[in-house]
Amino acid sequence: MRSVICSILILTTLLMATACCSVESQFLRVPRTSWVTPPNVEDVWIDAHNNTKMHAWFFRPTNAIPGEKLPAIAFMHGRSDSMPNYRQIGQSFADATGAALFIFEYRGFGKSSDLECISRASMITDGKAAINTLRARDDIDPLRIAIWGVSLGAYPATANFVDDQSIRALVLWGAPADIRMVINDGHESLTGLKWIVAKLTIGQHREPKHEIAKAGDRPILIVHGQQDSIIKVRNAHELSNAAVKAGIPVQLFIDPVSTHSQVSQEAVDKIASFIQMNLQQIRHQ
Repeated sequence: MRSVICSILILTTLLMATACCSVESQFLRVPRTSWVTPPNVEDVWIDAHNNTKMHAWFFRPTNAIPGEKLPAIAFMHGRSDSMPNYRQIGQSFADATGAALFIFEYRGFGKSSDLECISRASMITDGKAAINTLRARDDIDPLRIAIWGVSLGAYPATANFVDDQSIRALVLWGAPADIRMVINDGHESLTGLKWIVAKLTIGQHREPKHEIAKAGDRPILIVHGQQDSIIKVRNAHELSNAAVKAGIPVQLFIDPVSTHSQVSQEAVDKIASFIQMNLQQIRHQ
């Protein structure tokens, strides 16, 4: 009986690993949905890899002065299609920071072009395209851009922060330190055979705890909910420790009441204050 069970597990693993898309891609993909654009928010279309398009929302601060070049935040969501989650917070956050908030959908999500096999690598590529589009806008100051990565959005956030030295600051919310930690903790969608297959087949790729150590002297804020049952709070401490060991200026805030998807006002205020401080106008000598 034991040998039969082992054979079934091995066969299942091989079938999933040799499918058209990897287990990683199956894990990342969620049902595609699209959302009505909030009032006074600009729809943006981003030229992405291989003649594809990505959809984004551009939240402009209400008190923005016409003709003024604004600081901006490139917002990188995680596995879930999170555009509707930020319909309300988007405008208020832009107003609080005085910075434009640029929320985009990776290929394979929402209104963006389809992508047969989504991966952390494709998310990183899409993050770069979004930053390049944001930087090229006439109403954006290309030297005052920050990245805010949420959940698995930590992969494109940390990788692009390291690759692009002109990015001023990085915020991580509910971020994994390492994909193995996420799998070992047992993500809610990884049960039974899926959990075993994930452990056997999903490898490391530019893990945030490794990338964050390459940030140089640029500031990083790590915010995590103590009640987060999806990405355990130990990930935040792992990320912070990696930054501290590398001499990176990092701040860690563990919010006692926030979960993975429900963020307290105190946590939002911490993020807004950090971004506002680090995207202040550059004073040239």
